[in-house]
Formats: sequence, C-alpha cells, structure tokens
Amino acid sequence: MNASTDDLERDRADSVTADARVLVEQIGYVHNQGVAGASAMLAIAVLYVGVLWSVTDHRHLLLWLTAMALICAARFAFALHWRRSASTHATVFWSRAALIINALAGAAWGYAAVALFPLEHPDKYIVSAFVLVGMPAAALTSLGAWAPAFAAYALMAIAPFVLWMFSLAQSQFMIVGIAGSIFCAYLLRQAQQTSATIRRNIAQRIELEQISRSLSQARDAAESASRAKSNFLTNMSHELRTPLNAVVGLSDLLVEQPDGRRGRDLALTMRQSALSLLGVIDHVLDMSRIEAGKIELRPRNFDVRALMREVHAMFKPEAQRRGIVFSVDVDGGVPPQVTGDPDRIRQVLVNLIDNGLKFTVAGSVAVAVTAGTRGDGRYLLRFDVADTGSGIDESVRPRLFAALARNDDSFTRSPGGIGLGLSISAAVVKLMGGEIDHRSESGRGAVFWFTSAVGLAPPTITKEIAANSPLTAPRSVSPRILIIDDNTVNLLLTKEMLQAFGCNVYSASDGSDGLNRMKSEAFDLVFMDISMPGMDGIEATRAWRAHEQSSENRLPIVALTANAMVGDRQACIAAGMDDYIAKPVTLDALRRMVARHVQGVAT
Repeated sequence: MNASTDDLERDRADSVTADARVLVEQIGYVHNQGVAGASAMLAIAVLYVGVLWSVTDHRHLLLWLTAMALICAARFAFALHWRRSASTHATVFWSRAALIINALAGAAWGYAAVALFPLEHPDKYIVSAFVLVGMPAAALTSLGAWAPAFAAYALMAIAPFVLWMFSLAQSQFMIVGIAGSIFCAYLLRQAQQTSATIRRNIAQRIELEQISRSLSQARDAAESASRAKSNFLTNMSHELRTPLNAVVGLSDLLVEQPDGRRGRDLALTMRQSALSLLGVIDHVLDMSRIEAGKIELRPRNFDVRALMREVHAMFKPEAQRRGIVFSVDVDGGVPPQVTGDPDRIRQVLVNLIDNGLKFTVAGSVAVAVTAGTRGDGRYLLRFDVADTGSGIDESVRPRLFAALARNDDSFTRSPGGIGLGLSISAAVVKLMGGEIDHRSESGRGAVFWFTSAVGLAPPTITKEIAANSPLTAPRSVSPRILIIDDNTVNLLLTKEMLQAFGCNVYSASDGSDGLNRMKSEAFDLVFMDISMPGMDGIEATRAWRAHEQSSENRLPIVALTANAMVGDRQACIAAGMDDYIAKPVTLDALRRMVARHVQGVAT
C-alpha cells in the first residue's frame, strides 16, 4: 500500500470517527434532557388527569397515568445510566433506546388525544388542546438535537389524533385534522433544521479540537526536531573542532620539529585528523543529498575481491595498533567481476567497520562476503560485519538507523560521531536495491549486515577491461597535467601531490590564463577549479569545448573544487567536464583520478 493510499484510509478513518462522535453527542443531548423532560411530562400528565377527573372514568385515567409514570421512570433511568456509562462503542444501543422511549412517550400522549379527549365536554376543549398541542412543541427543545428521536415522539403523539379527527367525517373536525397535519409537518421540519444546526456546531467543535491536537503534536514534533538539530550541531561542532585542533596544533609542531622522522609521525597524525574532519563534512553533505533526493549511483564493472583487499588494507593498521584481530573473508561463490557501484558499497562498509572498531576494546572485527542469485538474473551480495564490542542496548535498536540517532548521548568512551553514518548507510543501501539490519545483545557484540543488488559483468567486457586497463599498459612518458586554480596554496599542494607520482605539472591562476595555455600547449589532463575571479571554471570549460569541436581528440577536464553541495557535480558535467573531485583531496584519490583519465598511469 503506498503513502497516498495510507493517507486516504487514515482520512476515511478520521472521518468515520468524527461522524460517530457527532452522533453520540446528539444522542447524548437527548438522553441528558431525560431527567428534566421526564419530570415535566409526568407533571403535565398529572395536571391533565386533574382536568379530566370530573368527566372521565377514574380507573381509565389512573391506568393511563400509571403507564405514563412508568415511561417517565424509564426515561429517567436511561438518562442517569447514560451519564455514568456513555460510550461511542454502544451507539446502536443508545440510539435505539432514544427512539423506543420517546416513541412510547409520544404513543402515550397519542392515546390520550384519542381515548381521553373530552369530546362531549366542549368546556374542556381548550385545556385539552393546549396540553396535546403544547407537549410536542415543547419536546422540540429537548429532542430536537437528534431529529429521529423527535420524529418518533411527534408522529406517535399527533398522528393518532389527526387520523381520529378525519375519521369523524365532520367538517369542523376535518379542519382540526388538517391543522394538526400542518402543525406536525412544521414541527418535523423545525426538528430537522435544529438537528442539522446542532450537528454542524458539534462537528465544527470536534474539528477545532482535532486541529488543536494536531497543532499541539506539530509543536511537539517541531520542538523535538529542534532539540535533535541542536544536539546534531553540538555533536558536529565537537567533531569538527577535535580534528581541526589536531591539524592546527600538529602543523605548529611540524614547523618547529628538527627531527625528520618525528616530523613524519606528526604529519601522519595530522593527516588522520584532517581525514576525520573531511569525513564529518562528507556525512553532512550526503545527508543533504539524501534529503534533496539527489543521491545517485554510478554503476561500473569492478572486482569484489580487489575491493575487499582495499578495505582490509585501509583498516588493518588501526586494528593492529589496538590489538584487534581484523579479517575479511570472501566466499568462493562470489563472482569475480560484477556491475555495481563500488564506491557506495565501500562507503557503507567503511562506516560499519569503523563503528565496529570504535566499539570494540578487545577481540575481533570480521567481515564476510557472500552472494546469492535473484529471480531477475542478478546477484545479491551480502556483507556481514561482526564485532565483539559493547553491543547495542535494546531500547536504542528501533531508532538505530534514524537520522541524528546515537547509541547514548552520554556515551563518551568512543570517538562517537555526528549521528548520520547509519542513516546515510540505510539510504545508500536502499538505493542499491538492498537491505540493512543488525542483530546484537548489549555487552555481547553486534553483527551489522547489508545487501546490494549487482549484475554479472559480461565476459567480453571483463576481457576488454583486462586488456586495456592502465595497469597493463605502462606509460613511458610522464603525463602532462595542467592545474587551473586561483588559490596559491591549493595550487602548490596539488602540484606537489601530482609530482609525487611522476607527473609533469603546469599551472594557471584563472580560467582565461588556463584557456590560453590549453590552446597553445598539449596536455593529457586538466584539473579545473570552479570559483575563480574573471573567467570561472564553468566558463573556461565551455569555451574550450567550443574550441575543441574542430579537433578529433578530447582533452579530459576534471573539476577540482570545494563546491560539494547538491547539484554541483551535475553542473560541472553539464558544462562539459569529464569528472569531478571535491576538495580536500587525498593523494590516493588524486592518483586514481589521473589513472582513470590518462591511459598508462599506474595506481
């Protein structure tokens, strides 16, 4: 059932509930008037007996008065019972009770109008007519809230008298019968209008109550969201400041450090802090993309075992330093080459393994990869990450994959995080056509697993990849790479990194200067900044692609920019760039980007 159907069903249920409440309140109004109505009806009945006592058989009058007293007692009892035990679940019972008791009361007055009317005593006509006409009119006040109850009373009270008048077949009595019919129709019409007005007022009040309740819930939700965002900003501030403090402090020490080996250790620690800071920023950006619905997959052929070797190499040093056994096992049934998004799979794996290491003081973290077939001919890779850490408390599990959720806000013995990793992983796994879940007991470790739907790479493509891979076609000449960036520090840094793995690097300080160099010199690859004074990276790329149309060769241009928000990558590709990499960039990422676009560069 989709969301719109659920909303429709919920609206129908709310509508039914509201209608039921309106009906209950209408019936309740009728029953609540029962005490006063029964008392008044019995008093009028006694007065009517007194008026007829001298002209009517006493036994007949007393029998009628007794019946009327019983009806009034029943109405009185129903009124008291309603006040004690009214329930929306007994609407049918209370509606039937209202109809029956009022129909009996009306029938008693209808009987009196026919059997007790002093036809032979004209001097009693005025009093009798006043009583018999006044009772239905007065009943409109107490029974008009629910038209069916009044209709039952009025018809049973007036119809017998009208029929009796017509049956006498005398003009004066027939006129009385016609007048009685008109009067009855008028009372029924008034009752219908009164009932509709009361029903509308009750419905509006209930709607206002529901709106008030919804506003209260919305206020509570907004306050909760505000608290969550406040906690998120607090956590993020802490997570940003911690590695930034290390970067600043260690760089100061590095400047003053005369010992080259000690300086290298400080630089490695500073690098790790910078990568932690970058991870926080990436998490925030990924959540922004998820909320905007713009997170995307870039499927390609890849080797699952090679991917797992990279992951193992990434975490092995940290695990060894802490004395934790870290292992990766790929089942023999996993295909050697599949089609999927290895970057997104790596992203989820890194998050789960990182969490496992954080919460494991001693023991092991083990990753297992298995594969199964799906009905559509694709494979379903399953990744299990098991640790022997502290486990997860049962109260936390339902909200474990929710945004901004963390195991415990007071939990301080681990590096923690900003609370986005698992929610981002859940969104990524869903995008890959898989599932993510966990099993755990507090104090007994945890196993997090996820699946990803992948295709089997066709053998012809696999062979083509092997034959034309840059890894198998060594390049004898160092690639010529142009960097276009207006920031001197970034320019120097990128140049040093590219030269570290044998590239010949050239530079330009803005888009116009870079475009001139591209026209006058030959390059294998261009790294282009986006935000630059004068001609920016987008304009320079468009201008180059227009100039390049007369050439048979296409010069690869990669955006190297700090613009990493939703839509920035798409804007670069739309302008004619071939790829995109966000700053800050690691040496490994830069090497892979060069290898991707310059054939023959080893990674």
